[in-house]
Amino acid sequence: MFVKTIELMAEGNTDELSKKLDSSEMISDYDVDSIDNDKKNIILSFSNPIDTKYVAPAIDSILN
Repeated sequence: MFVKTIELMAEGNTDELSKKLDSSEMISDYDVDSIDNDKKNIILSFSNPIDTKYVAPAIDSILN
């Protein structure tokens, strides 16, 4: 199965997360909403559909 958009929660500074997402060629669009000081709700749209088994490694490599 392939996905084009995913929603996740991450910890970190909004500016740092945005900088990492802006620099990735895999991400075509994103939205970051603050839940509290550390937790962020992120909606990611990939440039191309990605196989579900590669979603976690891709996100890990982008947000590290």
